[in-house]
Amino acid sequence: MDKRIVRTKRLLRRSLLELISREAYDKITVTKICLNAGIGRGTFYTYYSDKNILLVDCFKEMRENAKSYFHQLQLSNNKANDLIPAVYNLIEAMQYTSSKISDKRNMLMANGYIQSEYFRYVNDMMVYFENLYNDVLSLRYDRERLNAFLSLGMWGFMNIKTDSNTQDTMTACKRLIEDLYASNIFIKK
Repeated sequence: MDKRIVRTKRLLRRSLLELISREAYDKITVTKICLNAGIGRGTFYTYYSDKNILLVDCFKEMRENAKSYFHQLQLSNNKANDLIPAVYNLIEAMQYTSSKISDKRNMLMANGYIQSEYFRYVNDMMVYFENLYNDVLSLRYDRERLNAFLSLGMWGFMNIKTDSNTQDTMTACKRLIEDLYASNIFIKK
């Protein structure tokens, strides 16, 4: 893809995320996004039909960044490709990637469209992971339902306490993952 297109889209994504951290999503207009990015409205409409499509593109970028970071973590601390450390790496990659969004708790709670896209992001990452570890792990329950349950549950578990630090949250997540894996939810091959 042309470097100018890549740069323009990157500027628009960053602009939207900056604006979301400062004001309600419903109050953000294409004009505000463009002014913040230093890009004309006509250029915006060359690539996106509205701000919702731009938001989808932001989450697409988050998915790609999370996958890339996950693989970096795997190479650095899970060369044996063991399941439980891989789950830790997945959670860390997703947490790190989504932490790039300023004040994500307020952002995610503020708008149903953003919540829906964040849920899709988490769910897609889980499906990606399951596909990587399909030869090690089977699911006892319907994949879509279990993923929805785990995605929403893990998001709530990680984000309900706004005053907790990231390390405490990650430690608690690791314990929860170990307990889930030891349960009958998953069938070990």
